[in-house]
Amino acid sequence: MNGILSSISQGFICDFVNQELDEKMRKFLLLIGAHVHCIVNANETSECYQNLIANTAHIFHLTDRLDENTSSQLLAPLVKKQLVLFSLDDFSSPLTRESAPDLNKLNTIVTWDGRSLPYRQLSGLFKKMGSERFFGYERYLSPVLLSESHQIIDSSQRSVLRRQLASFVERLEVFIDHPPEFFAVFAAEILDEFLMNAIWDANPKYREASRKIAVQLSDEERISVEWGFDGIFLAISVKDQFGTFTPSSLQALATRFATASRKQQVQMHRGQGGAGLGLHMVTQRASGLVTNLVPGVASEIIGFIDLTQSLGEHAQRRPFFQLFCRSA
Repeated sequence: MNGILSSISQGFICDFVNQELDEKMRKFLLLIGAHVHCIVNANETSECYQNLIANTAHIFHLTDRLDENTSSQLLAPLVKKQLVLFSLDDFSSPLTRESAPDLNKLNTIVTWDGRSLPYRQLSGLFKKMGSERFFGYERYLSPVLLSESHQIIDSSQRSVLRRQLASFVERLEVFIDHPPEFFAVFAAEILDEFLMNAIWDANPKYREASRKIAVQLSDEERISVEWGFDGIFLAISVKDQFGTFTPSSLQALATRFATASRKQQVQMHRGQGGAGLGLHMVTQRASGLVTNLVPGVASEIIGFIDLTQSLGEHAQRRPFFQLFCRSA
């Protein structure tokens, strides 16, 4: 089978308390995995790690639990490991428990709605492992139909880019069955939040500066902005060259998103190590959010909007969240 996993060798450890998720994940992996070497339960995890280390390029530890036993598996030497936490977006999430271990050791967080598997997120995860490129929205979309890219060297470009993105979304009406004006506004608002975070919060030089005063960015500070559309999803990516998320801000971001609902007021405070997102607004506007981080090097935030949904359907969705963290 020539699936999305065919380019690299993987071993999978399924370690789920939720039996429905466990069954769905096993079926999904068996369906798409050309090189799936191992699918086991928690009692066999240690032995499975040892068996996989010699023969597997990557190990994916897929779990919905965070405990000391799970954390200890990360100490297996000389193997590329990806601990993937599946977190229900409600208060049963292991991210909200006081006993949860430090998320410093956690590579990836994936939220799911308790019903269907997050196939698009899983596809992006597996493609990322088979690619040298860590950043970018493309692996989450089907072949991109339309796209634009820009470089930010001056904070005054924010308003120009908001208008350009809104115009881009409005032109997509030919692909969807409803007027896109509301989604054009949502997209521009999401982009503006991402840009404020990248220009000011992520940059130590301007973190305390007034946002009413335009700032010039050097080549080392310039910000990359991309957006694209694949016929269903609009993706909006903003990447800075600082990577100033801290372990505490990562845990706060993951926990707040895992417990966020449309009725909860969730707001990340600005100045927390580059995590200054108007997260409540983003969760209301976006269908999903992906964060890619290399600490001290770069960080990227990608917002997704499903443009095929009506405004009513969009209001009832449960947004997904995915976090990737890789050392420099």
